[in-house]
Amino acid sequence: GNTDNIVEMTKLRIQRAKLLGYATPADFYNELRMAGSSKVALDFIKPIAKSAAEAAKRELAEIEELFKADIAGGKLPKTAKFEPWDVFYYGEKLKQRKFSISNDEVKKFFKSENVLKGVLRAAERLYGIKAKEIDSSGLYNPAATKAWEITDGDGSYVGVFIADYFPRPSKSGGAWMTLFNKQQIAPDGRDIRPVVLNACNFGEYLSPNQVTTAFHEFGHALHGLLSKCVYPTVSCTGGYSEYNEIFSQINELWAFDPSLLAEYAFSSSGETPSARLIEKLQAAEDHCIGIKTAKLSISALIDLEWNMLDDVAGVDPQEFERKICEGIGFPAELAPRHRLAHFMHIFPGGYTAAYYTYLWAEVIDLHLYSIFEGKGDVWDKETALKFRKTFLERGGSENPMKLFKSFTGEDKPNLERFFKSRRLTKER
Repeated sequence: GNTDNIVEMTKLRIQRAKLLGYATPADFYNELRMAGSSKVALDFIKPIAKSAAEAAKRELAEIEELFKADIAGGKLPKTAKFEPWDVFYYGEKLKQRKFSISNDEVKKFFKSENVLKGVLRAAERLYGIKAKEIDSSGLYNPAATKAWEITDGDGSYVGVFIADYFPRPSKSGGAWMTLFNKQQIAPDGRDIRPVVLNACNFGEYLSPNQVTTAFHEFGHALHGLLSKCVYPTVSCTGGYSEYNEIFSQINELWAFDPSLLAEYAFSSSGETPSARLIEKLQAAEDHCIGIKTAKLSISALIDLEWNMLDDVAGVDPQEFERKICEGIGFPAELAPRHRLAHFMHIFPGGYTAAYYTYLWAEVIDLHLYSIFEGKGDVWDKETALKFRKTFLERGGSENPMKLFKSFTGEDKPNLERFFKSRRLTKER
């Protein structure tokens, strides 16, 4: 079964790592990650996992009260035990009780064409670029796609952006960014500019989560469009995967800024969302954030520590998981987001010994955003220009942590803002 398969795969990975001069697979995989080593990665993820476990316990205690109320009310037998599969059912009931926001109440403000205008407007306010809609009749599906010519503040050509926002039978689900043409300097000296696509599966009106997705994918698009590199292998999104995610995730942070919302979020009658509604939305989004963080971070810790083994002879993956969970106080009422036997991110791979990098990217983008906040205006043009030149124009051509230090003046990201955003501050 899968358990035998992953043990065998790990044995082979250990052999390969040792042949190449590394002690463990984690050392091999992390040398070309932003952390640079498995030790740095472990020092990063372990305190997050411990703090998240404590936050999850507090949230579970509140959720379990609803479970107990159903026992007291006769809806459940007196012998019923609070199990992992109960958590999200009662968690959702608690969310509705606390926030009671309907999709219709919110989605009416976020018509897809207006959200797209907001996405482009945010980029204009930050980086000075202009978007002019152009003829899309030559595209692969002109009925479903729109295209814009992107120019810089001085009128120079930047590239082409294509939006394919709506579902159709032949289209894959999800959302992604694709480069049809990567920026590069040709042998004759020409600067070949990029053609970038954002593909999504939205309806006519978007939920707040889908609005975030639109800004996320355009963050990737900006990383492609604004590239100024020589070689296509490192231009645009040619860097480490976690490094690329920084620029999509940071772009999300402008999506619900009040001054931007005033420009793109309104109903058909012209009504705009109130500040109170936006606060409510953000609070609802953060509901059970400790549980979500605990499930993600324990999976990251299990992945990393499993791949830090230098021998798996006689190791039972399930017992290994149990010991890791017990060691950081992970609540018994929860299950990790992924178990080793079905952990597709690391078997067959792509994020082997690096599942933690999802959180690494978030820590860095929150730190970078705090530089904007420190200016007293998150739209500060001088800071945005520095951000553009330091990161977006450089693709993957420079060491990411050197660029981080150049922009922030610090050697490593500060966890404080991340802990605060995930309500983990008290557990540091």
